[in-house]
Parts: sequence; structure tokens; C-alpha cells
Amino acid sequence: MTGVGFQKIKPVLSGVGCVAGGDFTAVFTNGVGTEIKVTGVSATLSDGVLPMVYDVDVLSVGENITLSCSGCCPTQKETYAAGLEISYDVQIGTTVYPATESGTIRGCMD
Repeated sequence: MTGVGFQKIKPVLSGVGCVAGGDFTAVFTNGVGTEIKVTGVSATLSDGVLPMVYDVDVLSVGENITLSCSGCCPTQKETYAAGLEISYDVQIGTTVYPATESGTIRGCMD
């Protein structure tokens, strides 16, 4: 399992994977340095761009978020490459700035 490209919101690789049936789950940690508000998450796999669900939308520094989507991974023991994009807002002073974190996770279905 590898994760490349993520600069501030980091994957917790032990919490990432595809399971039988094609469900994908990924745990990420907020490393932005301040609280963020997640505004959207998507995954790009062989089937195209798929929306993902997530368990929290406001993350404190160091807090984790779990992302998931159903039916978006191979159904056999195959390798996969998931391009993930996490959109979020960060407040600096009184101004809110939109930002995007993206990268790719590669692995083999569990």
C-alpha cells in the first residue's frame, strides 16, 4: 500500500483498503495546522469519478476522517489505484479560503 501526493491531509495507510464486494475505506489525518471544514470528497478509479461519504466534516488538528464508497474497487484480488480529492475550507483570521488536497493510493484488494 502506498500513498503519494498528499501534502497536508495525510492517509493513515493501515486504515486504507478495498474489501470483497468492492467497498473502499480510507482514513486521513488533518495535518493542515488548523481546524478545517471538509466540503467534498471524490475518488477516481477505473469506473470514473465517484462521490465518497465521510464521517465528520469539521476536523481539528490531528483529528482523523474516514472516507468510504461502495462498489468502487475490484471484486477480485487485483491491484487498484485510487485518485482521491478532498476539498475543504480553512479560516485564516476572518477570511475563509477554499483548498484542495489530492493524491493517489495504490494497493491490492484485501
